[in-house]
Amino acid sequence: MLNPDFYPTPSPVIRKMIEPYIKDIDNRHILEPSAGKGDILDYIKSRRHPYRDAALYCCESDPDLAATLAGKGYRVLAHDFLTFQPSHLFDLIVMNPPFSAGVDHLLHAWEVLQAGDIVCLLNAETIRNAYTEKRKLLSRIIEDNGGQIEMLGPVFRGAERTTDVDMSRPV
Repeated sequence: MLNPDFYPTPSPVIRKMIEPYIKDIDNRHILEPSAGKGDILDYIKSRRHPYRDAALYCCESDPDLAATLAGKGYRVLAHDFLTFQPSHLFDLIVMNPPFSAGVDHLLHAWEVLQAGDIVCLLNAETIRNAYTEKRKLLSRIIEDNGGQIEMLGPVFRGAERTTDVDMSRPV
């Protein structure tokens, strides 16, 4: 059965997510948490110098998807991103976390990133409806770090796996 949180990121969304970083993408150490089948890493890899792929890392809990990622040559560092404690330094985390745990993934990304940038695609309700302590904490962190949210709308409407869920991106 397909994981109910598995929504591969459409290429136009990935392009928008990494656009601000594309000029120095070859110089980044990049982590994709909950990487699925690696669409974000594939997109980034296609825009990097071919000899710089060693700086692309991921986490993935689904064993079949983790095997797919490893088969593509990505370094799978952990199966559970939420318990992951890195031994590497990353300066860019790009993620489309599971809808049901987006707030947890973004908060953990803030914990593991020592310096650099986080690009995260989130269910817009995570931002609009700060009814839990974790969502309130996330709102404070976003506000303390620029405070801008881009509402993207239903970007998965025409995707590989569709949904009409509105998405957002803290910028």
